[in-house]
Amino acid sequence: NNLFSLYYDNDGFNIKGQTIMGRQAAGWSFLKAIVQSHRYKKLGIYVRGADQINLLKNDISSLLIDENDKLEIDFIINDQPDRSKQYGGIQLPGPDITQFAAHRSYFGHDKYSLCGLTHTTASHRIMDSFNQLLVDPVMPWDALICTSQCVRDTVDKVINKQKEYLKDRVGASKFTLPQFPIIPLGVDPEYFLLDENKKNNSRKEHNFSDDDIVVIFVGRLSFHAKAHPFPMYLSLENAQKKLPKNKKIHLLQVGWFSNDFIKKAFEDEAKKVCPNIEIKIIDGRNQKDKFDALACSDIFVSMSDNIQETFGLTPLEGMASGLPVIATDWNGYRDTIRNNLDGFLIPTYTMPSGNQEDIASNHLTGAINYDYYIGLSSIYTAVDIPDSINKMSELILNDDLRKKMGKQARDHAKEEFFWPLIIEKYKDLYKELADIRKNSSKELKSIKKYNLPSSNLDPSYIFESYPSFQLNNETILQSVNLHKITIKEIYDFESVSYIKDFLPKIDILENIHSKLETKKSIDDLTNIIGEDISIIYKAVSWLLKFGFLKVSENKND
Repeated sequence: NNLFSLYYDNDGFNIKGQTIMGRQAAGWSFLKAIVQSHRYKKLGIYVRGADQINLLKNDISSLLIDENDKLEIDFIINDQPDRSKQYGGIQLPGPDITQFAAHRSYFGHDKYSLCGLTHTTASHRIMDSFNQLLVDPVMPWDALICTSQCVRDTVDKVINKQKEYLKDRVGASKFTLPQFPIIPLGVDPEYFLLDENKKNNSRKEHNFSDDDIVVIFVGRLSFHAKAHPFPMYLSLENAQKKLPKNKKIHLLQVGWFSNDFIKKAFEDEAKKVCPNIEIKIIDGRNQKDKFDALACSDIFVSMSDNIQETFGLTPLEGMASGLPVIATDWNGYRDTIRNNLDGFLIPTYTMPSGNQEDIASNHLTGAINYDYYIGLSSIYTAVDIPDSINKMSELILNDDLRKKMGKQARDHAKEEFFWPLIIEKYKDLYKELADIRKNSSKELKSIKKYNLPSSNLDPSYIFESYPSFQLNNETILQSVNLHKITIKEIYDFESVSYIKDFLPKIDILENIHSKLETKKSIDDLTNIIGEDISIIYKAVSWLLKFGFLKVSENKND
């Protein structure tokens, strides 16, 4: 089916928690699109542990529309990532592909591809993961999907600055990097298809009249981590003043507050900035309430001013719902919303480079935490409020323009951003990576000798100076009778059995023990037993540990 195996960790797909992040909403939407597509009868899923298998089964069963629908799942457990090679690679729901490149190194760097996906790029942990791309064993047949051009710009800036540092520090000049394609997130093509009956019923439930204008914001209700509400509040208040008294503007803020302090700030400031606007808070974690709110709305608004925002999935959901959008000209928003066609993009302003280095330094040293870091950056980002007031008023006062832009927004979302279309772009990328892997792997033979990263080397290599003596192929061994406890009895000791899944099988241990009634070298044993030399060494070491064997100087002792 040309799909990579999907790495599943419930945290990346869970939209049922107390907070729903954009990465989780996007992950769930992606999984839903694949499960509900009749193109795919079998999925490879890479998981870590039985708990994740059960969570995935629950997720998939909730997404299957018809009880007769069948979807075969090929579970790939974490100690066998190389089984993903039959699918071409692993699709990760996040950006950090370096740890998975390290996992792959043991099996071979050219066995399969890795594909990550960016969400927020503001945290230092994520930026550190970009820097690791320069030194960890990622390959040209890997990819880190950037969801917008601005994200790609950020990734380039971080990596290029680290390149300069490594060149100055250690003289590094050769860097092997993955591909950085720009592929947007997608939206569900049918879930947002709202008919007039749905719209009318939803408005009645909320007690909105036909003449009222309903404006909706969807997302976290956070002035420091999402969007400061001041420009939105002020624009709506000014628009209300231009309307007849019997025509009201209602603002639906569909989201959730992280704490009571933020909730109180929103409520208190709304009373001061837009006292004439009817505001209703709706829990955005409840998917039914969210879609009901979209159904009864006339305009979608999102005045993001935060460096955490990288793509903007909720404005795209508004477009897919047939709503015109008023949003800031900010990051990924400009990749999805066509100004003057799907709605309006409001200009944003920040200081020139170099004026927030103190903020970065304070975050680096721990003087301020991450919330303060993004909050300070946000407080120095200005939205063009006069333009926002004008555009908000224009759209609110013009019924025909709202309908025209809403239809254009819906059509644009349908033609460019519905998940089936985006998944085809993923598949095109997977094919491209396969071609690169086939054609370029021969040119990168040098890296293949590094089986494991330096922080995860073979303990018998790292700590080889610890023991008195290391076994080798010429080591002579012989069985001894120091006790009457059997191999099986010791194998079942609690102090041993807790790791039996990783030990040589008991029949191999017993076979080796029986063969060493006469002295033999490890080379001799390998030829007689026919097992891999690594298994022989492990079995011999175990038998030595529990007094079943002894080391002899030579075969004539």
